[in-house]
Amino acid sequence: MKLLCSNTKNLKISTMNNNNEEFSIPINLCAQASQAAQFSLLVRPVNPRRQNIRALARFFPRLWGMDDIVTGWVVEHGRAQFLFPSNEAMNLVLKRGPWSFNQWMVAMDPWHLNVPNENPIMINLWVQIRDIPLQYLSVQMVNYIAETLGIVTVRATEATLGGNNEFGRVCIYWPLYQSLVFERNFLFGLDSATVTFHYKRLRNHCFRCKSLQHDVADCEIPEEEAANGHQDPEPEDDMIEELDLTSANNGHQRSEITSRSANPLHRPCILFSSSLTIFSRSS
Repeated sequence: MKLLCSNTKNLKISTMNNNNEEFSIPINLCAQASQAAQFSLLVRPVNPRRQNIRALARFFPRLWGMDDIVTGWVVEHGRAQFLFPSNEAMNLVLKRGPWSFNQWMVAMDPWHLNVPNENPIMINLWVQIRDIPLQYLSVQMVNYIAETLGIVTVRATEATLGGNNEFGRVCIYWPLYQSLVFERNFLFGLDSATVTFHYKRLRNHCFRCKSLQHDVADCEIPEEEAANGHQDPEPEDDMIEELDLTSANNGHQRSEITSRSANPLHRPCILFSSSLTIFSRSS
């Protein structure tokens, strides 16, 4: 009995002394794991109180019509990871963003080596810039105003200006912790005007402080201290895009990926430099 206790004590000491020992992982196993993760997206819910991360990981592959080729699971730091069979399939999802879950937006970025734990923290938001005085409406003016909002990832070109255009459409790489801006005053020479910003496919946000990360019921800013009481615009028809991506369209989605396999896809805003188009209201 005494000998058994002595051996157990020695085993515990040996285990403690080996805590810092490094174990080598076979190189081929490391390469296999990296290969599997190279076409993957990290997704972060902007409002974890309203967005169950496990349900999100199960739901998105079905929403994309890729439930038989995309695998999703929960990873550390409040994120989900989705593995795609190809760069083409992954970029198809990014191109069709931004995405939402349970009526709240999600941040989404491709995985890469040594990605920070806090990533993704940005959302590609399509913004209509409206109410620029007609005498000042130009591609250059739209781009200038867009730059006051943040990082512009889709800009204007002269070729897109013409016809009965009433607003500019840009893509902004928006930090999820930054409050939305719905209007801003500009001085055009001696002429003052209020330019408004309409976010396409925007879901819920705080109508008091304009945060993307919480509902007004959870807002810590007193109502009387909230900014200028501006009323957010009514939701537009294209804000319900995700309802068009149900499992009933799975076959169409898969055939679209297959048919495009020989052609490069346009990357999403932050990954691919594209051009801004100026749209009329009928667009």
